[in-house]
This record gives sequence, structure tokens and C-alpha cells, in this order.
Amino acid sequence: VIIVTSDNGPHAAGGIIDPTLLNGAGGLDGMKFELFEGGLRVPMIGRWNGRWPAGHTVNDPHALWDLPSTFRELSGAPQKHTDGISLVSKFEGRAGPNHESLYWESYHIIQPSRTASGYLRQEAALRVGDKKIIRVEEQSTASYVLVFDVSDPFPDESFSENLAHDLSSCDWLPELTARLNAEH
Repeated sequence: VIIVTSDNGPHAAGGIIDPTLLNGAGGLDGMKFELFEGGLRVPMIGRWNGRWPAGHTVNDPHALWDLPSTFRELSGAPQKHTDGISLVSKFEGRAGPNHESLYWESYHIIQPSRTASGYLRQEAALRVGDKKIIRVEEQSTASYVLVFDVSDPFPDESFSENLAHDLSSCDWLPELTARLNAEH
């Protein structure tokens, strides 16, 4: 079994590295430490000769915390209770379980330059189906909420259009906001 993936999108490395180099986020908005799609969506390539069909694509959202459950199933080890689900059936081209929701948190220091002092930025995000809400809290500004439609094929190629400007189309927002607050 060979699986190649990444844990996050591109990184600015304190202003030393250009995160747009080689189009590391694939045109998506965001980078490492951010809960935008460019910081979370990464490719995963897997191969197991004779078990996983060549050219097969899985488009359902999954997370790195699914890999331990996947490896336990592949090895025959007993499953443990985690937030992850095994991806073996999906890799084999069969129907399999999906996450009802995905939740992330990120806490990091924003440092505008190598010499400037930084400030704390906290983010929490919840994705349910094709809807995603991100709450951002920064020491330097007030808290704010961003709302996105992350369906495939996506209406906004970079997932950068914040739908919060027209909440009349977001009848699902109160439920997601309550769930995000309950998770955090």
C-alpha cells in the first residue's frame, strides 16, 4: 500500500517563502494554519496493486484523521473509537461511510514580518455537506464569521466568496452556527 498526501496547504514560513510558488493551493483561497479550502484541501494518491482500481477517484470530503482507521482495517487490527472512518471501501471503488460533518480548530500567531510582533488568531470551522462556516477571532480585530458553499463543481472556483453578505440565501446558517458553537 502506498499513500501520498499532505497535512495542509502551502505555508508562508514567516514571510520567507512565497505560498503561491508552484500554485501550491491549486487556486484555492488560504494556506497552512488557515481553515479556508486552500489550507485544508490537499490531494491524496493511493495505490495497492490488485486491490484498488487504477484511475479511481473519490470526491467525498475526508480528513487525515481517517488514515489511522484505514490502516487498522488494512492490517486487520481492531478499530478504535476515533473521529476517523476507514476509507478502504472507497479506495476499492465501493460505497462506504461519509462524515456527517467535519470540524477544525486552529490557533496561531500572525506575524506580519520577521521583525514585527505578532498577535493571536483563532479559527474554528464546521463543514456539513456542501456548507461551511468559519469563525475567526483575532486580538487585533473583532470576531467575524465567514460562510461558504463548498459544493463540487464549485460555484466559486477559489471558495473565497463569503456568502455572509446575503444571509437570506443561508437558511442553514443558524443550525451550523449553533453546531459550531457546541463543538468549540
